[in-house]
Amino acid sequence: MDKKREKKEKKARRQRLELSPEGILKLMQEEERPLLVKDILRLLNLQKEERRRVRELLRSLTEEGKTVKIRGNRYGFPDKMNLVIGRLKCHPDGYGFVIPETPGEEDVFLSPRSLREAMHGDRVVARVESVRKKGKEGRIIRVLERRLQKVVGKFMRGKNYSYLIPEDERVLQEIFIPEGETKRARPNQIVVAEITRYPTERARPEGRVIQILGYPDDPEVEPQIIIYKYDLPFRFSSAALKEARSVPLEISGEEYENRVDLRDVPTFTIDGEKAKDFDDAVSIEREKDGGVRLYVSISDVSHYVREGSALDEEAYLRGTSVYFPDRAISMFPPELSNEICCLHPRVDRLAFTVELRYDSRGREREVRFYPSVIHSQERLTYTIVRKILVDGDAELRQRYGHLLPALEEMGGLSQKLRMKRVERGALDFDLPEPEVILNLQGETEEIVRAERNLA
Repeated sequence: MDKKREKKEKKARRQRLELSPEGILKLMQEEERPLLVKDILRLLNLQKEERRRVRELLRSLTEEGKTVKIRGNRYGFPDKMNLVIGRLKCHPDGYGFVIPETPGEEDVFLSPRSLREAMHGDRVVARVESVRKKGKEGRIIRVLERRLQKVVGKFMRGKNYSYLIPEDERVLQEIFIPEGETKRARPNQIVVAEITRYPTERARPEGRVIQILGYPDDPEVEPQIIIYKYDLPFRFSSAALKEARSVPLEISGEEYENRVDLRDVPTFTIDGEKAKDFDDAVSIEREKDGGVRLYVSISDVSHYVREGSALDEEAYLRGTSVYFPDRAISMFPPELSNEICCLHPRVDRLAFTVELRYDSRGREREVRFYPSVIHSQERLTYTIVRKILVDGDAELRQRYGHLLPALEEMGGLSQKLRMKRVERGALDFDLPEPEVILNLQGETEEIVRAERNLA
């Protein structure tokens, strides 16, 4: 009797389910077994005309990794079938790992034979076939999504064919280039190829050359290799460029409103000699009781880049600026990064400031955050500050005499804060930072250890 009632209740629950992603997932949870499309139609009491809609929903759920398609065109939950969905990370030696999408789940090791037609970076489904002391081991059963669209590498010619050897050693397959798709590239040149056919178990991937970068010994080629190897976005969308060009290069009167005016406070930037942009500045004032008021200001980019705009989407895609020894790929077009959002000296700039008050012993009293207007007086470098404060360079101390009190005040505060950190047991990792020295031709001439000092 209980079994009959349970069966009726289960049937009633199914009939209440809608033809939706959530409905299909709930049905699969109820059944606890992989289902065919016709099973779903029958269990949800649907007509055959709904078959296409069911397939569309299953395809969408599979792409999202919520379900997986197995042999016999059956669909089920990955974890119920000993399957793992994740990104394939290959090793130059030929093996790889699936990095699961589920947080905390263990990586799955894949031998070279288990990779099948998958490529580094692909989103895949792997079946776990054994669990040993070293961890899970499995094989790839399906590629859900291809990551690589373009590959940079060395163009080579065989007897009757051409191919590309990828610069990224994690891309284990050479790319076959058919005749007529070489763009007249020459052997040993570095080229960019677009993949036109992905590998199968019987055939290598195919591609066509879309750009010739040059020979490996050309200093201009190395940055291009890095850009394509790591898929760094280096071109701005037309919409982002249009928005950037519409930003005024000077601050208008109404933009000063509702901001704390710090233009009378001696302010300056401190960066490396080769810094490409200046987006933070500092200033300090001594208080009557012996304490100090420190101001740290950053360029208020959010005033010019609105949430959801083309510029905002471009910055989100990039995540950060990328710096090379002789160039940079900025998060924003030059109208922002090199102009209105750059804290050039002797011009007003909109900023966001944190104001920190310390007593005479370096103990924090108060912290405030607010939008501000600043006026940087000088662009200083770490070397200049070190020569002023550490070496006592008379010429520089005279040249920057108007900033000398502020610099000495900051030097004293930094020593107090450093001592307090040491007293709290903080660790100071003095790790070497390399500095690349280029010659006039852009070639690496020397790599030295960057100097670390008070500045």
